[in-house]
Amino acid sequence: MRLIILMLLWLIPVCSMAQKTKKKSFRYKQSKALKEEYYVLKENKKVKHGSYQSFYANGKPQKTGGYNNGHKHGKWISYKHRGGISEIQHYINGKKTGIWEKYIESGQVVARYDHDMEKALKSKFFILIGYPRSARDNEIEGTVSCKLTINSKCEIQKVELVKSLGYGCDDEVRYAMEKLAAFSKKYELEFEGVDTCEDREIVLDVNFNLN
Repeated sequence: MRLIILMLLWLIPVCSMAQKTKKKSFRYKQSKALKEEYYVLKENKKVKHGSYQSFYANGKPQKTGGYNNGHKHGKWISYKHRGGISEIQHYINGKKTGIWEKYIESGQVVARYDHDMEKALKSKFFILIGYPRSARDNEIEGTVSCKLTINSKCEIQKVELVKSLGYGCDDEVRYAMEKLAAFSKKYELEFEGVDTCEDREIVLDVNFNLN
């Protein structure tokens, strides 16, 4: 009986989303480029139901998401004017749910908030490290290792190079780690393999591979 009940509950939103809809589109007056496109119920054209998308005047996406009987539903993504994600949200029939992510510092830091637990989470970070041209030209591959000294606030107090590769690779890694250290003073960062911050030293390896 439990299996049947679960199956029926699973079918409810499917049946709901299967209602007859009509697509509505709006364009910018000057360029005629697509500005907004979504679906409404045929029986009530004021109620949005189905996928939704909007665009900037330059043609790049602005928002994507969906509605269920007039309520925001599922995953919503907001984009920056020049491209790249600015925020990810989740809804269940208009109610905020799950982990929301906001991309800041040019997308290098992701601030997170758990709406189910009603609390802020540690931020994640994405700092790109370039492959120096001199290293590529000389087909240099290998690993650069940095030792980071962090405190109980997850702040990076010191960056120390412990394994060198040369050809500009060391400088690229050091610059990235110093940027990370600066971010750690502004945001509570999450380190892979570190559940709780305390005074400690961790070693990060950066691999340079031409393949």
